[in-house]
Amino acid sequence: MKTMQTPTNFTIGQVAQIKRKQFTLALQSARRYRLYSSFERRQKQMTKYHDLKNKVIVIAGGIKNLGALTAKTFALESVNLVLHYHQAKDSDTANKLKDELEDQGAKVALYQSDLSNEEEVAKLFDFAEKEFGKVDIAINTVGKVLKKPIVETSEAEFDAMDTINNKVAYFFIKQAAKHMNPNGHIITLRHY
Repeated sequence: MKTMQTPTNFTIGQVAQIKRKQFTLALQSARRYRLYSSFERRQKQMTKYHDLKNKVIVIAGGIKNLGALTAKTFALESVNLVLHYHQAKDSDTANKLKDELEDQGAKVALYQSDLSNEEEVAKLFDFAEKEFGKVDIAINTVGKVLKKPIVETSEAEFDAMDTINNKVAYFFIKQAAKHMNPNGHIITLRHY
C-alpha cells in the first residue's frame, strides 16, 4: 500500500485532501485483499423477517405517541408485545391500548417502570423473556424535549432531559443485546 507523507508546511485543506487520498488507497487495498469480509458476513447474518407472527417485540415508551403507533402497526402481525410505560398514572391508557392490540391479534404484556437506571431496564428485559421468551426486536421510543426557550432552562432540567435521551438509550441498547435472539434487532426512535 502506498503511503504519503504530510509535510508541516501544508495548509489544513491540503492535509485533509492527502488524508482522503490515503483513506481511498487503504480502502481499495482492503477491498483487493477482502479485508472487509467481516462486514459482508455481518450483512448476510442480518435477518429480514418475512413473517412477524409470534415474534417478541419490546417497546419502551410503548403506550403513547410514536410507541403506541409502532405497537399498533406490529399488532396486525400477531406478535408478542411487551409495552413499557413510565408512570403508574398511565395504567388506564396502557390497559385500553392493550385491549385494542389484543383485539387485533397480538399478545400483550404491560410493564411500568422508570428506566433511568440500568437495573430497571434489565428488569424490563427479564420480564419480557419470562413472558414470551428471548426478544426478537427491541424498540426504544423514550425521549424528552424541553418545550421552552433554551435561555429559560435550568441545569436540572437539562440533566433530566439528558438522562432520558442518552442514558436510558444506552442502558436500553446494552440490556437488549443481552436478551436478544440471534439476529435480533435493536432500534432507537426519536420524535421531536
